[in-house]
Amino acid sequence: MHIIFRKGFIVRNIKVTLAGIVAAALMFNGVVSAESWVDKAKKEKPNAERFFKETNLNSGFHKDRPRINSDELGRRLDRMLGGMKGYKYGDESGDVANFRTTMESAYGNRDLQRLAEKRFIAYLQTDASYQAKQMVCRELRKIGSGECVAVLGKMLVDPEFSDMGRYALECNMSAGADEAFVAAVDKTNGQVKAGIINSIGVRRSAAATDTLAKLVNAGDSMVAEAAIAALGQIGTVRSAEILQKAKGDVSRALIRCANRISESDKEAAGKIYAGLSDSRANWRIRVAAVKGMLELKPTGTKLDGIVDDVADALTSSDAENRAIGVAVVGALPGDSCITRKIAGVVNKCEPYVQEQLIYSLGERGDSAALDAVSAAADSKDTFVRQASLETLGRIGNASSIVLLANKNAKGSKEEKEIALTSLRRLKGEGIENAFSELIKSGPEGSRRDVIYAVGQRRMYQAFDDMYQIAKNEDNARIRREAILSLGYLSKADQIDKLVGLATYPKEVGDGSAIEKSVVMVFELIKDKNAQAKPVIATFKDAPDEAKPLLLKLLNKPATREAFDVVSSAVKSSNPKVSDAAIRSLGDWPNYDAADVLYSIASGSSSQLHSVLALRGYVRMAQMADDPVIIYSKAMKLAKRPQEVTMVLSGLGSADSFEAIEVVKKYMQDERFKPEAFNAAINISSRYCWHDYSGTKSLMESIMAQTPSKSIRDKAGKVIDQMNRFNGNIFKWYISELYKIDGKNGDSVFKMTFDVENDITKAKWSKFDCPTDKEDIDLEELRFGDVNNCSVYLYNYIYSSIEQEAKTHMGADDRIKAWINGVEIENDRFKFRKGKNTFMIKVGDLDGGWRFRCRVTKPDDSRIENLRFALR
Repeated sequence: MHIIFRKGFIVRNIKVTLAGIVAAALMFNGVVSAESWVDKAKKEKPNAERFFKETNLNSGFHKDRPRINSDELGRRLDRMLGGMKGYKYGDESGDVANFRTTMESAYGNRDLQRLAEKRFIAYLQTDASYQAKQMVCRELRKIGSGECVAVLGKMLVDPEFSDMGRYALECNMSAGADEAFVAAVDKTNGQVKAGIINSIGVRRSAAATDTLAKLVNAGDSMVAEAAIAALGQIGTVRSAEILQKAKGDVSRALIRCANRISESDKEAAGKIYAGLSDSRANWRIRVAAVKGMLELKPTGTKLDGIVDDVADALTSSDAENRAIGVAVVGALPGDSCITRKIAGVVNKCEPYVQEQLIYSLGERGDSAALDAVSAAADSKDTFVRQASLETLGRIGNASSIVLLANKNAKGSKEEKEIALTSLRRLKGEGIENAFSELIKSGPEGSRRDVIYAVGQRRMYQAFDDMYQIAKNEDNARIRREAILSLGYLSKADQIDKLVGLATYPKEVGDGSAIEKSVVMVFELIKDKNAQAKPVIATFKDAPDEAKPLLLKLLNKPATREAFDVVSSAVKSSNPKVSDAAIRSLGDWPNYDAADVLYSIASGSSSQLHSVLALRGYVRMAQMADDPVIIYSKAMKLAKRPQEVTMVLSGLGSADSFEAIEVVKKYMQDERFKPEAFNAAINISSRYCWHDYSGTKSLMESIMAQTPSKSIRDKAGKVIDQMNRFNGNIFKWYISELYKIDGKNGDSVFKMTFDVENDITKAKWSKFDCPTDKEDIDLEELRFGDVNNCSVYLYNYIYSSIEQEAKTHMGADDRIKAWINGVEIENDRFKFRKGKNTFMIKVGDLDGGWRFRCRVTKPDDSRIENLRFALR
C-alpha cells in the first residue's frame, strides 16, 4: 500500500527542526503506546499481591518501616484525625506530620490498611476542612478498596469535591470503581463531567464505551474532547469504530486506539493507520500512522511502496512532506537495500534535510550508507559536514580513518572535535590493523591525528610501534604526539622504557611530553617506591642534560630515597642540575623538604637559589601544623620587596589570629600596604567567624586607610558576611565515626565514650564548614551515606571575661554539647575567662545527617568579645 503525502498548506516554507521531529516521534510512538501502571494492574487484577507490590504498599519498599498493631493505629488515627479537622495548607507540623509517619507504618499490612480505610470513610462524612479531607483522599488513593467506593462516588458528583474524589478513586482496583465513574457521568456536566471522563480514560474502562459514544458529538466541546480522548485510551475496536464516526478531530485518539489494538488485532490497527496516513491530518499524525504501519510489518516484508514514498518525501518541495520523510526513516526496517535506497537521495535533499537524514542513517548503523555519508563530509553546509563526521564514527570502516584524520587536521574547531571523537569510536573488521599501518607510514598531514586517536583508543598492541616513533621520528610534532600516546598505551611493567626516553630523549624539547606520559604510568603503579625505583636507578649515570627532567619526576612519588637523591643534586657543579633540584624540592608534595629549603634560602651564596628556595619554603607553610611559624621565619629571610610581597601573598592563605598579627606589621609600610591589606582581608574572610570584634575593627581600619575602591569593597564584604551570622561555629576538630554493630543510632548516641571525659581519647582532624549556610551536612561534606552512628566535634572559645551564654543547636537527628567537660543542660552555660573547650556530639539514626550550632548571650544577642580557634 502506498502512502499519500498531501501537498502541505500550513507549513510550506518553514524548516522543521530535528528537535520537533524527535518530540513528535516521542509523542506518537513512545509515549502514546506506553502502558500505564493502571493497565498493568488491571491485567493482573485477580493477583492482589502483585498489585500491592507494584504500588509499593505491600512489600519491599516499606519492609524496614517500624510496625504498629491495630489497637495502636486506631488510637493514633482517632487522635490525629480529630486534631486535623481544621487543617490548612502550609501547616506541616504536629498531627499532620505524625499522620503521614503513622500511615507509612501501616503500608504493606492490609489489615491495618482496611482499619485505616474505615476511619477515613467516616471522616469524609464529617465537617472537617477541605484540606484535611484532601489529605485523607491522598491516603485512600494508595490503600482504598471496594469499601470506600460508595463515599467517593458521592464526592464525584459534588462540584466542590469531585477532583478530590477522582484522585482517590482513579487507582482503585475494585469493579465498583468503574461503575461509580460511569454512573457519575450522567449526573454531572461541564468541567466536572469532563474531569470524570478523563479519569475513565486513565482507567481504560471499557464498560464506559457506550456512555462515551453518546458524548463524542456533545454540544459542550470540553466534554466532547474528553470523551474522544478517553475512547482513544480505552483502545478497543469498538471505541475505534465510534471515533471514526465522530465529528471532531479524532486523529490523535485514533492513533492511541490503533497502538493499543495492534497488540491483539494487527489487521484492524493497520486499517486505522492506513486511513490516517492518507488523511488530511497534520504531519505529526501522519508520521505516527506510517510508523505504526511499519511496526506491524516484520523485517523481510515487501515495503517497496512505502520506501519509495519516503524517498520521494525527502526530496519533496513541500516542507511538511520532507518533515514526514525524515521522521519516518528511523522506523524503516534495518535492511541494507532500504538503507541504500534512502542514502541514494542524500545529495538531492535540502541541506537541513541532509543533516537530519545523515543522523538517521547513522542510527540505523548500516554501512550501506557509507559512501553517501562520506561524500557529505565535503558539503558546503557546515551542519551537513558535522553530521557526516559524527555519523562516520558509527558506520565508518578502515577507509574512514584517513578522511577523519584529514578533517581533524584542516577542519574548523568543532569539526576537529567531532572528527577526533569519531576516530575513537570507529569499530569493525580491519580497523585496528589499519590504524597500526597509518601510524607508521600514513599521510604526513593526518598521521599525527591518527597517532593521537590510537592512544585515545587504548590500542595496547600498538605500543612497540609507537615507542619506536617516540624514540626515532625526525618530525618533532609527530614524535611528541607519539610520546603522549605512550602514556595511554603503557602498562605498569613498561615504565622502564618511558624512563629510558627521559634519560636519552631525541631532543631536550621532548621533556614536557615525556613527563606527562611518565606521570600517567605512575598512576598505574600504586607503590610509590616502585614509581621512584627506575628513575633513581638511571639517575647516577644519566647525562647532565637529562637530570633536570629526572629530578622533576622524582617529586611525584616523593619517597625518602627520592628526597635523598634530589637533596644531593642541589650540590651539583652543573648549575642547571642544581637549579632543577631546588625547583623540585620547592614543589615537593609533603613537608619533608622544608628544612633543606630553609637552609638554602638562608645560606646560599646564589641569589637565584635563595629566591627559589624561599619561594618553596613559603609554599611548605600550607602543609605545616603551624604555618604562621613558617611565614614568620620566611619574612625574616625576605631581603627584597618582591620577596616580602611573596610572603604576604602566602600569609593570605592562613586563617589564624597569629597570621593577622604578622600582616599588621606591614600595613603601615607604604611599600607593602596593598599586599598587606589584601592578605588581611583574605585571612579575615575565613577567620572573621572566630573573632567578630577584632575582625570588624581591622576591616574598618583598612577601609579608612586605603584609596583603593576594590580593597574597600572586599573589606566591606567581609563585614557583611559576619553580620549575616550570630555566633555560628564553622571550624572544628572532628572525630572518626562511632558505630556499634547491632546498635541503632539512638543507642549509640546514648552511650558514653571515653572522649566525653578526655578529648585526647579520640583521633581528630580539621573540619572546615562552608560559611554560606547554617546547616552543616555531615553526609555531603564528610562521611557519605551512613546511618546509626555518632561523631564528636570540638574547638576552643576564648572569652575576655567570665560570662553567661546560651547555645542554639539543632540536628537531624540528635545533638548535645559540653563546655569545659561539663554537659550543657537547657541550653544555658557559663564561659570562664580565657580558653574554653567546647564539644558537641551529633547522632544519626537514618536518612539525612545535619547539624547547626551557635552561641549567643542569654537574650540571643551577639557576644562581641568571643574568639573561636582550633588552638
